[in-house]
Amino acid sequence: MSGTRVAGEVVDCPVEEGGRDGGVSIQDRIQLVGGREGVVVGQLLAAVHRHVDKASELYIDDLGVAASAHRQGIATRLMGKARGIAQAQGLAEIWAAVEPDNARAIALYTALGMQGRPALVFEGCLVYSSDAADDLPGVDLGRRRSMQARNT
Repeated sequence: MSGTRVAGEVVDCPVEEGGRDGGVSIQDRIQLVGGREGVVVGQLLAAVHRHVDKASELYIDDLGVAASAHRQGIATRLMGKARGIAQAQGLAEIWAAVEPDNARAIALYTALGMQGRPALVFEGCLVYSSDAADDLPGVDLGRRRSMQARNT
């Protein structure tokens, strides 16, 4: 992805050269991008959840489109590609977790024929001290400390 430009609001953090994993699909992880005029304006990150007790499924971990590219079908096309990959792998279903106030995401997934259901989200911090984090590459201590503060 050398020289690739990414429009604002597509991702939550600055994009590293080549992406964190080179911007490619790696076994059970899928990363797709949508572009316009040489600029990435949409991205989708998904993971295959393989279960021992039920059929495998595709989880949409992150889907973002730059505000300047909203309502142009980019998210729909990215979801279509993800759905095609899931079908090719024989996965049983596709799902995503959405904040209740994210009207755009709710509208998208509903238009794609997905059904919403209530759920609870639990999160917790895995790294509590900077000493422990020093040994872990890529740990964002600012985010970890923010999560720790919320959990106390």
